Amino acid sequence: MKPVPFPQAFQGDSPESLMSQAAILIGLRYRLWPYVAPFGHTIAASNRRIEFSEVLTDEEASLLRIPKIGELRERISRSSHGEVLRRFERRTGRPFGLRSFDPTDPAPVRIARLAERLEKEHDPLEAAGLMVACFEHPHPLVRVAAAAAYGQLYAESDFVREILEDGIQD
Repeated sequence: MKPVPFPQAFQGDSPESLMSQAAILIGLRYRLWPYVAPFGHTIAASNRRIEFSEVLTDEEASLLRIPKIGELRERISRSSHGEVLRRFERRTGRPFGLRSFDPTDPAPVRIARLAERLEKEHDPLEAAGLMVACFEHPHPLVRVAAAAAYGQLYAESDFVREILEDGIQD
């Protein structure tokens, strides 16, 4: 299977695109927060920094073209999470509703637009916003990858637990 590079991966729904989307979301998590922390724990529970090359080889990262974005200075707080959701609303023109689906504005179209914006801006909160947008993705692989990635960034991990639990059943 040949990887589909960022941001084009978010414009397709082929198996290659979906697997690439999941890999890109996990890769973005380590670009944003390169630390080991058990799910639901704070950084104090972690003492090990993960080098990006431990997550993806240079060749894989090159093929996927994961954007090089700045690291977060700290895990996403409630106020930062609020900013991520406000940006989502500004960028998409609609309020964020976990797993809501509007057939006139399908999630993959919104997600593709956010991926294109991230490619231009390389902003850490835009990357987090892409993860949050992927909570509404129609494919469970992408939803679970987004939740697993964001759950490591956002200290209030209960926010993503429902997606991960649903993903186990899919």
